[in-house]
Amino acid sequence: MSVMLRPGSVAQIMAGYLRGTHRVLQVYGDLVRNGERLYVAGDTNISSRPSLNALSYIGGKAAYDRAVYADDRETKNLGTLHGIPIVVASNIDAKGFPTSLSTPSLRRNIATKNAPAVQLLYDQGAIVAAQSVVHEMLLGNTTTNVQWTEEILRTVADARLVATGRQPLRKRDLPTELEEANFPKTTEALEELMQKLIKIVGSNEAHAESIHDGPKLTPLRHPYDPRRIVAGPSAAAAVAVACGWPLALASDSALGSFRVSAAQCGLVGFRPTSGRYPDTGYVSLSEFDGIGPIAQTVEDVCVVDNILAREAHSRDLVPRRLDTLRIGVPQEYFGKELSSEINDRFSAICMQLVRQGVTLLRCDLEEDIIVCSECIRHVARYEAPKRIEDFLDR
Repeated sequence: MSVMLRPGSVAQIMAGYLRGTHRVLQVYGDLVRNGERLYVAGDTNISSRPSLNALSYIGGKAAYDRAVYADDRETKNLGTLHGIPIVVASNIDAKGFPTSLSTPSLRRNIATKNAPAVQLLYDQGAIVAAQSVVHEMLLGNTTTNVQWTEEILRTVADARLVATGRQPLRKRDLPTELEEANFPKTTEALEELMQKLIKIVGSNEAHAESIHDGPKLTPLRHPYDPRRIVAGPSAAAAVAVACGWPLALASDSALGSFRVSAAQCGLVGFRPTSGRYPDTGYVSLSEFDGIGPIAQTVEDVCVVDNILAREAHSRDLVPRRLDTLRIGVPQEYFGKELSSEINDRFSAICMQLVRQGVTLLRCDLEEDIIVCSECIRHVARYEAPKRIEDFLDR
């Protein structure tokens, strides 16, 4: 079942602007109004379908004002991404949004300027209109994060007050004590904190019960089948694009990251050669990480690549003769533990390519892939703590 919202791809929206059939404020408004299902821990009363838990922030005055401004500009002054609402992952600096890495301890770490890559898109008319979640601190691939609701935060604060002999808070607003709280950065650390609080509170059974129940988890859900997940620490950006947002900017590792997420949502994720795009203004876990776009079409990715690579002239897409293509298929590795449904579909696509003249070559890459993956993981484990520490100290 498709969950595609209007508006569509970058090319489709820009064509609508030029024809006069679309207005920037209309496109922006459609995405914001229909984006409720993408919110983290969205209200399930809105729809019988569960929240996809993909976006942590959406809309805002700055984005709205930019959409109004874009509608007022003359057509001849359009930038390449004029009036295109985009999503930026929460580990990338976007002015006015928290660079939080989807952990509550950084929820007030508001970026004062755009990352260079975000700024390049902004200069071409893009509207930074939403922020997607990442797996907390980028330390995982399922984006199943703790739901830090106001109720849970108050419960933790109340336990802290009881432990010091004071009365629990009764205010509806978040307590001042939360500003000083040393929030855990992982689910495991949170559970450890909860257990400690239970012991501290001791005889107060009501508090112990509420803490033991613990915070709820907000799993990122697949846009076409909410019973399934989308893999990758930046997968939420892909979910947003699959639901109609024309473009997202996320970070990618050498292990696939958002390219895997994009493929699982039927999208295009592009990881450029290291150094092709600006490589600052975001949090990464290793030297193998890099920023890249997620879009609905190859054409859109080429437009964004031209902008981020700062090339003066765009290159036209020239169709290549399929009978000149040779594609390797790592059968042994790729076919392991593959469901019959996916395997049948993949085989059908391979046969279709062969009928069009493509040459498919069977290859065995299992050992190479395993060795490279382990090497990258070891480097990331070594570099990640220092990189996160540098980010927190900046």
